Amino acid sequence: MQNNSIKAHLSKEDIISDIRMSLNADILKEVSALVVEGEDDLTFFTGKITPDVYLYESFSGKQGVTKIMEFFTDNRVIGIQDRDYLQMPQHPNIHFYDYNSLEMMMVADISAFENFCYSLYQGHYTPLELREIIMKDLAPLSCYRKLNDQHSWGINFDGINFGNLCPPTTGRLDYALLVKQIKQINPQRVSEIQSQWEDAVNLSLDLSSLDDYLTITRGHDFLFYFHQICNHSKTRQVSLPKAKELGRTLQCAYRFSDFKQSKLYQDISSEQSAYNRTVFKV
Repeated sequence: MQNNSIKAHLSKEDIISDIRMSLNADILKEVSALVVEGEDDLTFFTGKITPDVYLYESFSGKQGVTKIMEFFTDNRVIGIQDRDYLQMPQHPNIHFYDYNSLEMMMVADISAFENFCYSLYQGHYTPLELREIIMKDLAPLSCYRKLNDQHSWGINFDGINFGNLCPPTTGRLDYALLVKQIKQINPQRVSEIQSQWEDAVNLSLDLSSLDDYLTITRGHDFLFYFHQICNHSKTRQVSLPKAKELGRTLQCAYRFSDFKQSKLYQDISSEQSAYNRTVFKV
């Protein structure tokens, strides 16, 4: 793939113009444009797409993907987003990652997560036990995020610091500390937060299947909490990557053969093959 097939740090107008120019020059209709949310997505798809695919980083994350896709009805332009808490994509040519996000699609793969876990975690749980513990511990927060999105409560979760939420005595997420931190981030909504939290806890009790947890758990919450558990489980002096770098580490554990088993790969490959186009390598 040519270096100029990856388009990053462009404005909304430049992305739209560049896609239009590429499509207009494509007389045989063999070229595709893939629009993704951010830098981690660019890294993930680099090396997985064919030379006929132009890869674009959105100018503004998830919402930027939606806004760019509004300008195109051509099925050669494909958007990929985290599902988060949406039921359906907001455009017919937008696809969601499996489960909640890119990270949770990778976490869902047993082989990939085992490789990832064995390289970082030194505790006594097996990788699958640890994966379940993390998602169950995060369930009330995950449900709070979902309810906040559904009801437009306006709660800001930016700034949650898992390093301050896991006491050394347990090494696990302390809900009282979490609620306190959410109140500190949202001082104007303190009176509402306790009852909202209780609603989230009640909703989390309805989660039962692995799919339920994978679909509702935010990828960054999972990785940042995983990082804290690894810190508390250390039995030997091994340096851990920074929490924000764990997504790249997980990508290294997630093989292309794993991606080929995903619903995302299969849906886009099947859809585009109907037009004699190949987006992903085979």
